Amino acid sequence: MSGVIIAMLKTAPGSTPALSNSAAPTFISGYSSGFGTCTSSEPAVASVSGGSPPYTYLWSRVSGDTDITIQDPTNYYTYFTALLSSGDSVSTVFKCTVTDAASTVVDTNTITVTLVSLVFDFGGGGGIIIP
Repeated sequence: MSGVIIAMLKTAPGSTPALSNSAAPTFISGYSSGFGTCTSSEPAVASVSGGSPPYTYLWSRVSGDTDITIQDPTNYYTYFTALLSSGDSVSTVFKCTVTDAASTVVDTNTITVTLVSLVFDFGGGGGIIIP
């Protein structure tokens, strides 16, 4: 006798898969030239699974320079900006805290954001200086 056995696994009634959360990419950079606003080249994105939707998001600083601003701290993704002078470089570590409808709270892994203002010196130096 031959055949195929199909087994279906279900979550027990009343139980919810555990809430999990991660952020990517883990390193984000951004570059500008001279004095002005520098914006990250890509957003940080929090990915959530499990728990009880809907979810709320809160991006926050863990450590590093306080000059970097979170553009949209309550969205699942955000860009980062800083007002930089020529030659400045700032770096900050961030995380995203996610809360589900059942008030379960989890933090993402941390991400590092580095923003740099490049110096272009074609006068006497004749080249590009990267701090």
